[in-house]
Amino acid sequence: MKRLVHSALVFAITASLLVLFARGANLAEVWNHILTADWPLLIVALVASSSAYVLRARRWQFRPG
Repeated sequence: MKRLVHSALVFAITASLLVLFARGANLAEVWNHILTADWPLLIVALVASSSAYVLRARRWQFRPG
């Protein structure tokens, strides 16, 4: 039950922040920028960012014995 409440709270906060962030944005223009983006550069950024999160997660789980 505690995990469900935690997940619901995280989802609600995330959704609220997304709405707050996108409230004043022209979504058609945002979509146009996404479509005309430099995809290889975005893929490199995505891989680098994801790798950083994976490495942090591994570091946080490491417990010297």
